[in-house]
Amino acid sequence: MDATTNDALIAVIGTIFGGAGLEVVKRMLAKSKEKEDSATSLRNELRSELTVLKSEMVAVEKELDLWRQKYYELFEKYVFIKVQYDNAMKKLEQSGIILPDADIPNTPLDKEPTSPIELEKSREPDTTA
Repeated sequence: MDATTNDALIAVIGTIFGGAGLEVVKRMLAKSKEKEDSATSLRNELRSELTVLKSEMVAVEKELDLWRQKYYELFEKYVFIKVQYDNAMKKLEQSGIILPDADIPNTPLDKEPTSPIELEKSREPDTTA
């Protein structure tokens, strides 16, 4: 083989390896781009999900405020009726219709406050019998 053939062969081999190297670099960059695209799409999906959850939370908070308002209105009515009841009972005692030592059932506001644990125990069925 003469020098021109060697030079041509080296040029062909260099071109083949150069093309293969270029293709390897392209694939590496493409994989990097795919990873960036998938990460971006995941972030966008999480952002949209977060937005939906925030709007649901706002709706639940509004509903909670509504129920809280209803609770306090009902409790206010209950206290008003309780005061009326107590006043009526005092008038009945003063007029002599009811004896002062009469056994009159208590209302929930007359009871001592109980802890949540005691309330749970009172709700559980008795399994010892």
